[in-house]
Amino acid sequence: MSYKCRKCAAESELAPGMEGRQVRCSVCGADFIVPSAPGIDSGGSCGSNGVEAGIVRTYDERFLDNILFAKSSKEEVRNLNLKITELSFSEGEIIFEEGDEGSHLYLVLEGEIRISKQGRGGNQETLFVQSSGDFFGEMSLLDGGNRSARATANSHVTLGKIEKQEIERFLSQSSASPLWFAQHVVTNLRSANSVFINKLVETERLSLLGTMMTGIVHDFRNPIATLEMLNHFLQSHEDPVIVELGKTAESSVGRMKVMIQELLDFSRGDSKLNLSKVYVSDLIAKLDEQILKRVEGSGVEVKRNIEYTDFITVDFNRLQRLLENIIKNSWEAMGTEGQLTVQVKRIGDSIEFQIADTGHGIAPELLANVFEPFVTHGKKNGTGLGMAIAKSVIDAHRGDIRIESEVNRGTTCFITLPYQPSPAEVA
Repeated sequence: MSYKCRKCAAESELAPGMEGRQVRCSVCGADFIVPSAPGIDSGGSCGSNGVEAGIVRTYDERFLDNILFAKSSKEEVRNLNLKITELSFSEGEIIFEEGDEGSHLYLVLEGEIRISKQGRGGNQETLFVQSSGDFFGEMSLLDGGNRSARATANSHVTLGKIEKQEIERFLSQSSASPLWFAQHVVTNLRSANSVFINKLVETERLSLLGTMMTGIVHDFRNPIATLEMLNHFLQSHEDPVIVELGKTAESSVGRMKVMIQELLDFSRGDSKLNLSKVYVSDLIAKLDEQILKRVEGSGVEVKRNIEYTDFITVDFNRLQRLLENIIKNSWEAMGTEGQLTVQVKRIGDSIEFQIADTGHGIAPELLANVFEPFVTHGKKNGTGLGMAIAKSVIDAHRGDIRIESEVNRGTTCFITLPYQPSPAEVA
């Protein structure tokens, strides 16, 4: 017998009796589970490369509530004895890739599925999310083409896979279901088109931003070089006060270069990091110097709960600027009174930064899109890029950023970065 590897599409020759066992592709080396014959339980799981193996059932009551069957009576569906293969996927596992062959449809029994397409910078852009009771993968059944998007498990999921022939049999014997099926497809297409149009507009605006920033970098190159020479001259002076001024000016020029590079990278969809081991205590000291003392001077109370002071591996300048921007947002939300809390702690394999304020909060409709480009509110000269850039920088660090907010109560920003133990800890 033979089986097609889903990862490299190579045909592997298998000896008889291998059903339900894990084998390795002779071409790419990927592991997969050989599907069992219908009616035989092969564990209900998938290999790491998404090769499917599952429990084939002629009928399963648990799938009756799926919206695919919404216009048919339960008795009608029971009498059809549709063959459904039950599958399980772990969080983050890919069910199918864009461009894969598609001859079946999936019913979602438990969990969430993210349908996405590759967009700017090679990132996956979410088209929509399908949850328990929904179905997906219908487009390939209609046009006979390959998969037009990627499907990924957002959590642990249990699915039911139905082959094209079974779907055709179901639709041919139910008068109302074909129209219902078509309406569902159109709804998903409308949603996907809306996302594509928004992303197209966003991409055009970012492209324009990139072109503009490239021109700015070119125009700024000579003035910045002049400032750097002046800084070098100031720091070679005998007067220690002038030397200190030179160091301050040098730091400011460096920050200007970081800001310009951030905008350039973001417009290109790529954040290039200059990683180094940084002590959190040094980072907090820099925040004190650049912004926290000014916040205190305005009348706002600043609380520092720094439980972790050891090192993290980050791009110091980018993380510093990111934290400064979030602190500045909190400061602006409070004005001259309120409380700002900066907290750093280790949680398992992560280091978490929290910046909390007692300001006016963020409205729920804005909070849902706060990390999208060009989303701004309440700022006269806001560009709407600050939090979008912040997310791109944290994503590049393989971290996570989220915001919780309540109107008239305040906002908290959580930033989680990977913890890397010191050599002494490893030993």
